[in-house]
Amino acid sequence: MKKIQNRLSGYSLFELLLTLTLIAVISTLAYPAYQQSILHIRRIQAKTALYKIMYQQERFYTRNASYMPFSAASPSPDNKVFVWWSGENPQSSFYEISATACNQSNIRSCILLTASPGTSRVNSHFSDPVCDKLMLDSHNQKTHSGTGTKAQCW
Repeated sequence: MKKIQNRLSGYSLFELLLTLTLIAVISTLAYPAYQQSILHIRRIQAKTALYKIMYQQERFYTRNASYMPFSAASPSPDNKVFVWWSGENPQSSFYEISATACNQSNIRSCILLTASPGTSRVNSHFSDPVCDKLMLDSHNQKTHSGTGTKAQCW
């Protein structure tokens, strides 16, 4: 009877080590999936910002017969019509957005929006090695500069 009481009074070292090992294995397997989910959510945030700004650019084009280039570095107050970050504010954003004329084109006929990850004006610790920069132009061409596929990035 005495042996049973001693056994019920606590956990053995083996049980504690087994529990800690299981927690470590589960954490090791779950953490990469968690990181990929966070990266995917940040890409979605950047794509949403690109679509929103493209909509605003199209409205601007309807009124002015031209698109408006912009960047965070531009001192012109006219360029502040469009937000240059992907989140609620620059400090909480992971992508910096800029607008330029498309390659081989002028600003009156095509604009290219580029979302650049982890610049000095947004969270500089963030990077996206798979997609890198996400780009959307006024002809709805979606591209990226990273090593990933279009399906991964868009």
